[in-house]
Amino acid sequence: MRSFATRILGAAGIAAGVAWAGAVIGCGAIRPGYNPVSQFVSELAERGSSTEAVMRITGFGVPGLLVVAFAAFLLVRSAGPIVAVVLIIHGVGRLTAGVFPCDPGCPASGASVSQAVHNAAAMMNGLTLLAAAVFCAVRMWRIGRNGFALYSLVSAIAGSAFLVLMFMDVTTRTYVGLFQRLAFGVLHVWLAAFALSMRPWAIESTLAGRHI
Repeated sequence: MRSFATRILGAAGIAAGVAWAGAVIGCGAIRPGYNPVSQFVSELAERGSSTEAVMRITGFGVPGLLVVAFAAFLLVRSAGPIVAVVLIIHGVGRLTAGVFPCDPGCPASGASVSQAVHNAAAMMNGLTLLAAAVFCAVRMWRIGRNGFALYSLVSAIAGSAFLVLMFMDVTTRTYVGLFQRLAFGVLHVWLAAFALSMRPWAIESTLAGRHI
């Protein structure tokens, strides 16, 4: 029973990205006039929108809980405690972003308390997911998994580049949605790959107990 529960927690690392992508694509498809290239993902959950309730639950709440579940798996297996803690912070940030939706249009300034909290949580979400990939790279190098270490580092660099491009485009909002999706897409694929790399959802005994 314990082994089955552990497998479920490990699989949550894959399910988080699937849930997020499904919510973003699904809600974007049914939201009238929504442009995924020039609009933030958070605008699918903005106050008063037709997709607010669904996106807040499926796009923020569910992925947030799944990331926390995967972090619990890492802690149980002593498979990178620092990575696990950072992912827990990330998951809590996602839940917070879902509880406090952005105002219509997700303005960067002159916003409500809910918008301000949402912005802070969203910023934390991006930074913590990047940090998790970097810490994972460090751990993988220490235990001799150089290939995955390099992949984790490249993912962090690519994610950072797309986030920088997103912030540079906040004023004009020409491709802000595209850059945001690319950033989180790259990092979600990394998270799923990280979970898959530990199949069958258990770290080898030779790796257990090693910390970064």
